[in-house]
Amino acid sequence: LWLAKRLAQHTRWIVGVSEGVCSELLRLGFPAEKCTFVNNGIDLNIYRALPVGDFSERKNAVVMSARFAKQKDHSTLIKAVALLKERAVTVELALLGGGKKSVKERCIKLSQQLAVDDCVHFLGHVDQVPELLAQHKIAVLITHYEGMPLALVEAMAAGCAVVASRVVGVRELIIDGSTGVLVDPGDEHQLADVLQALLSDNERAQMLGAAARQYA
Repeated sequence: LWLAKRLAQHTRWIVGVSEGVCSELLRLGFPAEKCTFVNNGIDLNIYRALPVGDFSERKNAVVMSARFAKQKDHSTLIKAVALLKERAVTVELALLGGGKKSVKERCIKLSQQLAVDDCVHFLGHVDQVPELLAQHKIAVLITHYEGMPLALVEAMAAGCAVVASRVVGVRELIIDGSTGVLVDPGDEHQLADVLQALLSDNERAQMLGAAARQYA
């Protein structure tokens, strides 16, 4: 941080990859007159070409596309699935992505300890991510912080009802209750409540998914 601030004295622009990153730069004391942001983006043509189909025909299941790393919070999501199972709500969870082997192994062990390894599926690297997203009603991004989460934008563009952590880089992207639902970071109980509500309310999930797609 000290070095970055020293370099800022000789820098014309400091560009964040999202509005959230820019806000964080200002909070850290970088010069406001030099800070701006240019959002990262995705190729929407891939998602426009997807057959949207009938939302009710999608899997009433949850998908999360994120590498296994300390930044991401797969553990809270797995705990939420376990809470749903205690409530007699069975939900299939697909986890996409590679990442750090040790982090993934801890998540696999956690799913076994909580007895949800039968419904938590670790799919690893997937080539056809847009098509897989479009097969699911709900997509989540449970994380500790983000810059500009393209995986979340992709899920929105695929027409999924999105649920994500209320953290920097995410909260600026989702209009809570309109284009998705934000949950407090690390709160598996709140996450379980939100997922249960969406899994049982196809009309609301469809409305959120349509709004998310248009916003993306």
